[in-house]
This record gives sequence, structure tokens and C-alpha cells, in this order.
Amino acid sequence: MHYHVDEIGLHLGYSHFVSNTWAFELSGGPDFGGDTFDPKGSGPKVKSTVGSWNARLGFDRYAFIDDRVALYAGPGVLYWRGHAKVEGTGDPDLDKDWPDVKQVGLNGRVGMYARLNTHHALFGHIGQVLAYNSSEDNAGKRSFWTNHHEGSVGLAVDW
Repeated sequence: MHYHVDEIGLHLGYSHFVSNTWAFELSGGPDFGGDTFDPKGSGPKVKSTVGSWNARLGFDRYAFIDDRVALYAGPGVLYWRGHAKVEGTGDPDLDKDWPDVKQVGLNGRVGMYARLNTHHALFGHIGQVLAYNSSEDNAGKRSFWTNHHEGSVGLAVDW
């Protein structure tokens, strides 16, 4: 059985230009999500909650269109750790705190940086992650490969 609950989160990042076109990137933060099924008529109310955190280390190559706008793309390494809890199915094999899943992956992304003023800019990127995942509990170990999309939008602040 495969069931997916999306997450939203808050991420902070640090960028440092190591040349005129390349920036070192360090970012990460917590994510959370949930899904509730409340049936019409009879049947149990089923609730799933998820939580995770991640960290990314990488480099981005910037192509400046002008002084205010740049496109960027780059590779990175991503570490992610998450967990899930299911309640209300009536099945003790499903209604539980599930073991943490650990993920190590390669992340490629492409984005845009648009300066608003001297110290603020809007940014956004989309990316792809190819990752190895593992989890372990009393029943045994599980390992598997995944790929997924990721992205973010936000406000950049220069100091």
C-alpha cells in the first residue's frame, strides 16, 4: 500500500557567491502536512499527519539578465528525515506512529531571482530529487529509491 500526504514548510537558506557566477548554497527547514477523511454516513474518520525536516548543500550557477534579474541552476545533495502517524482506520497494523524514513539524494534545480530593491528580492525554483530511502522498526528494515519534484518561492534578504 502506498499513500502520500503532501507537506508545506518553512525553509531558510544561505547563499554566498564564490565567483561572479557561482554561489554556494546551504538551506533547510521543517515541513508538515495532514489529511483527514470524514465519510458521509457510516465509517471511521481517518486522519494522517506527517512531519519532516531537510537540509541541502549545493551550488548554483547564476546567469544575470541585468542588475536586477538572474536565472540560476545547480546541483546539490539533500538529506531528509520524516515520519507519519495514522489514526482511525480500526486496523492496528495501520493505526500507529510509523518509523522515521531517512533520505539521501541528489537534487537539481532551476530558478529565478528578481531584485525588488537594494536588499530584497523575490525568488522561486523548481527541482527534481533522486534519492535513496531507508527505515527500520521491530518488523525489519526497508530501503527503496524514489524521485520527486520539489520547489519553493520566497523573499530573499541581502545583508
